[in-house]
Amino acid sequence: MVSLEETTELAPIAVANLREKFETSALYPMAVLYSPVLLLNPAPVPKKEFPLPSVLFLPESAPKKELKFPDVFPDPDELPRNELFVPTEQAVHVYDRLIAAGEPSGLRHAGLKAVSSLRMEKGYRDYGHDIDNTDDVYEAGLGFAVDLTKPDGFIGREATLARKAGPHTQRLVQVLVTDPEPLMFHAEIVHRNGIAHGYVRSASYGFTLGGAVGMVMIEAGEPITQAWLDSGDWEVDIAGTRYPAVASVRPLYDPKMTRVKS
Repeated sequence: MVSLEETTELAPIAVANLREKFETSALYPMAVLYSPVLLLNPAPVPKKEFPLPSVLFLPESAPKKELKFPDVFPDPDELPRNELFVPTEQAVHVYDRLIAAGEPSGLRHAGLKAVSSLRMEKGYRDYGHDIDNTDDVYEAGLGFAVDLTKPDGFIGREATLARKAGPHTQRLVQVLVTDPEPLMFHAEIVHRNGIAHGYVRSASYGFTLGGAVGMVMIEAGEPITQAWLDSGDWEVDIAGTRYPAVASVRPLYDPKMTRVKS
């Protein structure tokens, strides 16, 4: 990783002014190619001096005609893994040059909404959106990430063991609307057998699943299991209309991780 101190020699942006520049420019998002931050430098940079992922800066004063790209498209067997941000006044120019540079490599558009759609289908949690510090790991479906056998233990281990024993009357689950037309965004009320049991914390459209899919924290007066979910009739209230849905404690897409591990 190229440090901030090193990159300031490549372009005249003071580190002290970096936060102000970020807050006053429409930097988000320009293009996403996975991983840390890459701000394009106006001078060509040899690939050996620009290991991926790296950090470079593009000053607002950089002349458009001089803007050249480092090698942001690596070898075919290596996935691009940089995130590009630029000042507002350079956005269109950088976009045009990026698309032209990526055409030989088969570059396709896949913005943040695509990432949101994919994580919703797989049930990947977004801390601060789907879950926060008021949810325990078992309610959030993340018990597999807790090592209760650590030799020296950890602060909160006994409380975690007690929560693991259950019963779990509150649980984060996936909900898929079976009608392919309506969309979900956030805060839609979810009903089981006509009774509200929670609301959508985040959602997107699942193109592989064929409908809107979201994460819902279900609250019930009894243990929430897949059998309990299957025994009820689920509906999501979208703009005043209730649509049939299915609910699952496991990812609706690739629940056994066979695609991810293949």
